[in-house]
Amino acid sequence: MKKISIVLLTALVVFNSSCLKDKNFEDQITGIKDPGAAYPGVGFNLDGGVNFKRTVGLEISSSPQTLDPNSVTVGLYLGSAATKDVRVKVAYDPTILDDYNNQNGTSIQELDASLYTITTTDLVIPAGKQYASLNITVPSTLNISPDNTYGIGFKIISVDAGYTIAANMTKTLVEVVIKNQYDGEYTSNGYFYHPSLPRAIEDRAKTMYTMTSTSCGVELGDLGSQGYFAILDVDPVTNDITIVDYPGSVPTIDFGAGLPDTNPGYTAAWARSAECNNVYDPATKEFKVRYGYMGSTGYRVTEEVIQKN
Repeated sequence: MKKISIVLLTALVVFNSSCLKDKNFEDQITGIKDPGAAYPGVGFNLDGGVNFKRTVGLEISSSPQTLDPNSVTVGLYLGSAATKDVRVKVAYDPTILDDYNNQNGTSIQELDASLYTITTTDLVIPAGKQYASLNITVPSTLNISPDNTYGIGFKIISVDAGYTIAANMTKTLVEVVIKNQYDGEYTSNGYFYHPSLPRAIEDRAKTMYTMTSTSCGVELGDLGSQGYFAILDVDPVTNDITIVDYPGSVPTIDFGAGLPDTNPGYTAAWARSAECNNVYDPATKEFKVRYGYMGSTGYRVTEEVIQKN
């Protein structure tokens, strides 16, 4: 499943966590307006204003593919549409990727300019609208290695008079990867163990989106709307799954060995509980996982069988 995944310093999902290595970049996304601005703020869209990474993907193909128009978007953060056309100029900035790698200990490579095209960097938020997209097209992915990740950094350099560049939404990073075999749409069934709000997870639609050649990001239980995500990394030989922290989300805990018997302790609450030992089944294309995090009153544990549609 290798998909060209585009990680924006903007947004994939809402993450309200105490995390971690992305902290310096997350400082730019503390709100949907520049709090000190005298004029309406313009900035990169953060899908709710909280997280700065997004994964969008492309297939391995010789045909041109245009990234989802929501991938790199600038927005007018008034809470309402523009009353007139608003011009916003963005520019490529290699220091954004360099800074990200230095701050996170990553080695994302610069995507060569010959491997993508941009329609224009002079964007217009039309009157009556709130957003405008930076259109990026990849003519072919055959020259993009599935074993590496690549990035392109952009910043806003000017906006029309009467507006200001939102200081906390100035930059975005596009990370490009090829879809891996696990990428796609799934249905999840399972159970969410919680000290006071336990509940079943029934026929929940989920998307697995490529993070690396062997791993995907996914909503943790039914908590995606609260910004809780995890990365499931599959060993290609054993099919064992390693639970990895998702940048910006809560630190995750691997409960593959069994439900915790303390803090507060849980017993199996649904029929397929015993299968959830953090293994991928290639025959049924199911992720059978048990993972969670520490909350203020004890462990929260999710057991899921996540099957590809």
